[in-house]
This record gives sequence, structure tokens and C-alpha cells, in this order.
Amino acid sequence: MVGQDFNADRCYPNCNGFSPLCLQSCLQTIDCISRGCSVNNRIKINAGTIALNRTTGRWQQTLKLTNISCDRLESLVFNLQSVASGWRLTNGDNQAGNAPFKNFGALDSTATTTLVLQFERTGTTPLSYSPVIGGSVVPAGTVASPAGTLKGAQIQ
Repeated sequence: MVGQDFNADRCYPNCNGFSPLCLQSCLQTIDCISRGCSVNNRIKINAGTIALNRTTGRWQQTLKLTNISCDRLESLVFNLQSVASGWRLTNGDNQAGNAPFKNFGALDSTATTTLVLQFERTGTTPLSYSPVIGGSVVPAGTVASPAGTLKGAQIQ
């Protein structure tokens, strides 16, 4: 992972021994590094139905994104990979290769945010895409955050 920070000093800045709080924080950091910061145990995505907004003439989908971890997540980006033919994200912030993305900032532990995606559609292909969320994880009790990619998604 580009930019991943493996510095053990960032586990918990106030640790001076082997207390459970210090060890748990370091375990979370090591777990994140070893599994590639999998989003499956950090963000829950509740995806709404795609619907035509008659006012704008665009299709839209509302997503509720919830941080289900004990860590703060920063610099979050919602990437749409493998978007179905005939669909184009119109309110994205940019594009990485063929994958449009939308920035959505940071989420504190247990916080929820709403993200509205807007699309233009040509043809009759149903909407489909693979969500990948990128960002940085700040383990509970830390100040600095290791950068990395949160891979995959748990869609409900």
C-alpha cells in the first residue's frame, strides 16, 4: 500500500507499559496493517434504491455510511469501480482511471453520514458497481493516522 505507515510509536501516544488499552490499540493497528485495512469491519453501507429524480432528470441513489469501528476514519473516498455500461456518475469529485469517486471527509467512531450519488443513464442496462472505500485509519487514542486503502465493502 502506498503511503502506509508502519511506525509502532503511533499505536497509542500515552502508552508506557503493557496496559490493556495500550495493547488493544496496538493490536488494532497491526490487524489493520496485516489485513490491508479491510472496510468490511469498519464501514457499513446501507444503499438506497436507485430512483429517477424528476426535478433534475437524473437518477440518484442515497447511501448511509456508518463507521462501525472504534477508530476515526479520515480522508474518505467512495470509489465506484466497474460501473455498468450506460451509466455515468455526474456529481463525482474526480476519476481514477475508469473509476469515478466522491470524497466524503471523515467519520468518527460510530458516526453516520449520507452520500447522494447522481447518475446519467443511456440505454437499458441496470445500475451496478463495485464500491471501494479509500482513506486513513486513526486507531483509537492516536494522534497521527497511517494512510492506506480500505478495501471492499459491506453492503446491506
